[in-house]
Amino acid sequence: MPSQIVDVLRKIRQKLNVVAMPAPSLMLQFDATTNQLKQALIKLGFSDVVEVALGADLTSINEAEEFLENVATGKQPLMTTSCCPAWVRAVSLHAPNLGTYVSSTGSPMKYTGDLVKQRYPDAITVFIGPCTAKRTEGISLENVDHVLTAEELLCIFQAAEIDPKTMLDEELGTTRIPSQEGSQYCQTQNVTQAVIVAVPKASERIKSKSQELGEDLKEIQPIFISPLDKRAFKQLRQWNDDISSVPGNLIEVMCCDGGCVGGSGNISAPQTSVARLKTILPKRPLFNDIEDIENL
Repeated sequence: MPSQIVDVLRKIRQKLNVVAMPAPSLMLQFDATTNQLKQALIKLGFSDVVEVALGADLTSINEAEEFLENVATGKQPLMTTSCCPAWVRAVSLHAPNLGTYVSSTGSPMKYTGDLVKQRYPDAITVFIGPCTAKRTEGISLENVDHVLTAEELLCIFQAAEIDPKTMLDEELGTTRIPSQEGSQYCQTQNVTQAVIVAVPKASERIKSKSQELGEDLKEIQPIFISPLDKRAFKQLRQWNDDISSVPGNLIEVMCCDGGCVGGSGNISAPQTSVARLKTILPKRPLFNDIEDIENL
């Protein structure tokens, strides 16, 4: 799909309410703090910056609730994650039996777009992330208007002569701080970990709706696939032919090696991104310490 740089810059130039939605992986791409990167986006002309890790917190609790209601109770044998659009497309084409168990929970990008539009009904939302597969997903989402990659953002910064590491290291303060778990969605195995952590909150939400889960619930037994290469596809096709042979009940799939930190639209080496992630996490709250994850 063609780049949307011109569309985004035109709307910024028109002084429209253009809101940047940087993915968790995007926050790790520049030699700058998360605060400095946000300040750079504001200087570029975005009216606000809303981290997609905030939407990831909603994905965590919704996916945990879905697992509890459908898999833990034995209504279905398993579930797979739904965050990676390339995976969702691939499984629907090449392993359709397995594809019926893809989670119906929205991606962090989807929920972030919803949150932004709730706050700013006139907003033009721009997701900035690791790959062009999200651009295809964005077309299908009502509240995501444009998608850029980290590589495209770098080009824009260079053209505007903006260096994120020279910006003020000051929090914008327009949203809550995302959880540690949501901030780690960009690395393989961490989506599952976030879902596991969210189970207590999800259980309380189910009880608040006067629903009973019963006893003898199945615990999460994860399977991790990253990257989605020929070897992984061979295994998935075998499971597709015999669902009962799957040795777990929650399959997390990230097409890129190591997760979104390995996305083709990134500008930083995965190892560097992971090292930066470790410096960010201590400054962020734990998921279960956040009282209200439903709002910005």
